[in-house]
Amino acid sequence: MAQARFKRAQKKAKQLSICLALASLCLLIAAIYFQFAEGLAPCKLCIWQRWPHGIIIILGLLSLTAVWGRLTLLVILFVAVISSGLGIYHSGIELQLWAGPGGCTADLSGTESTSALLDSLLETDVVRCDEISWQFLSLSMANWNALISAMMALIALFGFRKFK
Repeated sequence: MAQARFKRAQKKAKQLSICLALASLCLLIAAIYFQFAEGLAPCKLCIWQRWPHGIIIILGLLSLTAVWGRLTLLVILFVAVISSGLGIYHSGIELQLWAGPGGCTADLSGTESTSALLDSLLETDVVRCDEISWQFLSLSMANWNALISAMMALIALFGFRKFK
């Protein structure tokens, strides 16, 4: 009886892992759509935010063969928290709450000489992390990533706790 219950719980955990992987796949497809179909080139942080979703997709696929579905949910939880953190970090840069990584934002506040400022601008990528290129319901893509990733982390936490 206990072993049958354990198998059912593991099966449900695996199913939830696959659902979370499908959510990540949808987010990646949307990002790629905006990049190639709508012509919105991603900045450095946008690319960074894609990696956790790729990892979650791989974890969802691995959960099909894994013995411990709950362990997969725990790792997905950890990766979704990282993804949400990256989205929050990028959102803060978009709102000019803090500076982004080098080559991602244009810092014109320094007291550099004109030639140093020109060199800095020439080294800066065309796509800046501190500019919002797209919004829906007043939320940028980074905001949406932070929000959806946080929801995915909560769902993974719920599944990890429930499917014992």
